[in-house]
Amino acid sequence: MADASGLEFSGFEIVKADPAKAFAFLINPEALKGCIPDLVSAEKVSDTTLKGVVKPGFSFIRSTLKFTMDITQTVPGKEALMKTVSTGIGMSMTVASTMKVTPEGTGSRIDWAAAVTERKGLVAAAPVGLLKGAADTTVRESWGRIKAALDV
Repeated sequence: MADASGLEFSGFEIVKADPAKAFAFLINPEALKGCIPDLVSAEKVSDTTLKGVVKPGFSFIRSTLKFTMDITQTVPGKEALMKTVSTGIGMSMTVASTMKVTPEGTGSRIDWAAAVTERKGLVAAAPVGLLKGAADTTVRESWGRIKAALDV
């Protein structure tokens, strides 16, 4: 997942849920709603789309952001692509993510990657290091919540 801005993230999570349950969770906008840090509100608008508002606690973004998250299966039951577009006063950002679920012991391994593919407005002027630190915090919190949901 190439990105000219240097804002790329990747990793993997081992969860107790079997691959079918883990994948079903990852492509369910309603389930993912509870894993979004700083969420103000959200609503599932289709089986693959979630729209909402977040209020990030970052010094360089002081207002709310509207987001649209679209999830598509690239390999049913195994791989999914997520595209999230966020907009706020004077800025917009697009993040593309991939998730691949494979069996791991009695549970699952989720390999994931995400990249900021577009930054416009005020967020484009922010230093990459500042954005990377803020995004890393959000990514870690999100995956922590997903892992907690799939480890029950």
